[in-house]
Amino acid sequence: DKVTIFANNTPQTIEEDKNQNIIRCWDEGRGTKDIEQLKQNLVKNSVSTLIIQYNFSFIPLKLLEELLLFCKNKSIKTHLFLHATKDVVTPNYTDSFDTINESLKQVTSIYVHTLQDMNYLKEKGIYTNTSLFSHGIDTKFLNLSPTKTEIMNPNPTLATFGFLLPQKGVLELVDIAEQLHKQNIKVKLLLLTSIHPAPISKELEKKLIQKIESSDIKEYITLDTTFLTEEEIVSKLSTADKVLFLYKNTQESSSAAVRMGILSQKEVITTPLAIFDDVKDVVTQTKGQSVLNILDTLKDSLSKIHDNEQQLQWIQKNSWSKISQIFYHLLCS
Repeated sequence: DKVTIFANNTPQTIEEDKNQNIIRCWDEGRGTKDIEQLKQNLVKNSVSTLIIQYNFSFIPLKLLEELLLFCKNKSIKTHLFLHATKDVVTPNYTDSFDTINESLKQVTSIYVHTLQDMNYLKEKGIYTNTSLFSHGIDTKFLNLSPTKTEIMNPNPTLATFGFLLPQKGVLELVDIAEQLHKQNIKVKLLLLTSIHPAPISKELEKKLIQKIESSDIKEYITLDTTFLTEEEIVSKLSTADKVLFLYKNTQESSSAAVRMGILSQKEVITTPLAIFDDVKDVVTQTKGQSVLNILDTLKDSLSKIHDNEQQLQWIQKNSWSKISQIFYHLLCS
């Protein structure tokens, strides 16, 4: 089948743009005024099925509604992936799917990642076209074999991965490492935190560098803000003893970053947030988000053997090779 990607406009030159199936034809951001170019390209390319990965920051909800109704009128099937469903409320604006409720009912299929999201949409009367759908993971570069790791390293490495954003708890992770050192647990930190396009990410990078430079344990901390391939990420995380995702509150329903941690086949430790609900069977969760809760969990974890058998089963079940087959059959049905 012919697949065409309708991507956002960008001033950057991107290597993938040389591929002829990528057409850049929409502007992203809350200030986006229209999607005329996108609609024209849908018609020009005789699109029969449109798969939409939606995020509130891509285009305003009113334009998503316009796109969905346009596709309905043109008999284009729509498959809409929602990575967050809860209302976003800020001092300046509120984003809520309530505002496009009726148009969502016209979508061919809506996919969400958690039961919480399913129930949230059901409360709004959107349920006949919704499905629970897992995030996939790439397993082709992995060596999948059962291992039991003795955590007896005198200087265990704690790693984290993901975009450098305030809700990821990276600054707090430095504080936690310092607390462990005060208790004579000489951990190392590996921070694989690439810079996000949002300006706040660069601001946070400055704060993080200053915090590391002024820390008594700076020689134990490695900061890498480059954008790595998935294979590079998993390879680096595999050198750690524990992989941590100490997120604070977030609207996202599911985390792609935590999957990289699971692929490392090392013990993954997360805070007990809804964003990790779909992986909680294969991760260790702290009892709470306080520094004390996290420290207790870490100290207990560092004293135990990690068995990756459950992770292996989960990885195999959620591989893209399996999930893509399921999705392809849905598209063809």
